[in-house]
Amino acid sequence: MRAQSADRRFSAWALWLKHRGAAAAFQPDEVAAVVSRSGRPDLAGKALPKVKASTLLIGGGADYGVIEVDEGAATALQYETRVVLVPHAMHLFEEPRTLEQVVTHAADWFMLHLGKGQEDRTKTE
Repeated sequence: MRAQSADRRFSAWALWLKHRGAAAAFQPDEVAAVVSRSGRPDLAGKALPKVKASTLLIGGGADYGVIEVDEGAATALQYETRVVLVPHAMHLFEEPRTLEQVVTHAADWFMLHLGKGQEDRTKTE
C-alpha cells in the first residue's frame, strides 16, 4: 500500500516535470529546482549549461549506463547539481523500496531548493 502511494506521488511529479522540464533551460527564471530519475540529460546537449536551477540526478546504483550519463551531465550543469545513486536499483526502480527512496530524495530536494532566490542557487564545488 505504501509503495503504491509513493509511486502515485512520484508519477504526479514526473508528469509535471515532463511538461515543464524543457522550461529549465528555455525559461530559466521560472524553474528553481529539477529532479531527473533515470533520465537522459545527455540528450539536452547544449541546453544543459543554460539551466539555472538546482538539479538532482537520481540513478539506480546497478544501472551502469545511466550512472556515467548523469555524472557527465552534472559537469555540464552550471548551478548546484548532485548525483544520487539508489543502491541495488536498476533503471525502472522496480526493486523493493527503491522507488520510495527516489520519492524521498526528490521531496527533500524540492523542499530544500524551492523558494530560494536566484542569487542563492550557484554551482557548488
